[in-house]
Amino acid sequence: MRRPLAALFLLPALLAASPPGAARAQTLPIQDTVTLALSAERWVASATARVSVAIDAAVAGRDSGTLRPTLDKALRALAPDAEWRFVRFDRSTDEAGLERWRILAEARLAEGALAGFAEKLQAAGVPGRQFRLAGVDFAPTLAEREAARTTLRSDLYRQALAELERLNAAIPGRDFRIAAIRFREQPQPFPAMAAGRSEAMEADAGNAAGGDAAVDVATRLELTADVELNSLPAAEELGVEPLPQ
Repeated sequence: MRRPLAALFLLPALLAASPPGAARAQTLPIQDTVTLALSAERWVASATARVSVAIDAAVAGRDSGTLRPTLDKALRALAPDAEWRFVRFDRSTDEAGLERWRILAEARLAEGALAGFAEKLQAAGVPGRQFRLAGVDFAPTLAEREAARTTLRSDLYRQALAELERLNAAIPGRDFRIAAIRFREQPQPFPAMAAGRSEAMEADAGNAAGGDAAVDVATRLELTADVELNSLPAAEELGVEPLPQ
C-alpha cells in the first residue's frame, strides 16, 4: 500500500513543532532528595535574676512630682550597680486627700546582691514609703537565650554538613548538596519550672535571700533543624549554559 504524500511531508513539520524540552525531559537525570531532622540542646544559666520591688507610697499632691526621683535614688542606694525601671504606677486618693501610689520597679541583680536584699528593702522604708520584695525570676535574659540559639544553630550546621559528607560517600556520583534548612524550637513542657521557679517559690526565695546561698537555675533550649539534601542536574545535563563563577 502506498502512503499518502501529504502524511510524509507533515511528519517533519510535527516534529519541528514539538516543545524543545519534550524529548529531552525523558533523558533528564532523576533528582534525588533526602530529608532528615537534626536536634541539639543546650542549658542556659544566668548569673543575674530579675528582681521586682513593690512600693507603697503616700504623698501630698504637691509632692507627687518628686516621688519618682526620690524612689529611684532610694533603689539605687540599695543596689548601686543595677539599672532600675519603673514598670507600673497606680494612683488613688484617700479620704484625707493624700495620693496613694502603688509602684512596681524591676532590675537585674547579680546573685551576690540578693544576699539580705529583702531585709534591706524593709529597712529602707520610712513613714509614707514602704518597700517589699514582689518576685525573683532566675530565667536567663533574652540576650543569653539568643546567644544559646546562635550556638545551637552552629551545632546543627555542623551536623548537616557531616550528614552531607556521609551521604555523598555512600552514594557517589550524585553530588548531593544542602537545599534547605528550617529551624524550629521545641516547646518546654514546664515553662514555669524551666524559668526557675513559680511565683510562690520566688517569694520564698526572696525571703530566704538573707542567707548566703546563691541560686543557679538553668533553662534547657532544644532546637531542631529540618534539613533537605538533594542532587540537582548539572547545567550541562540540562542543555543550558552554566552560570558564570
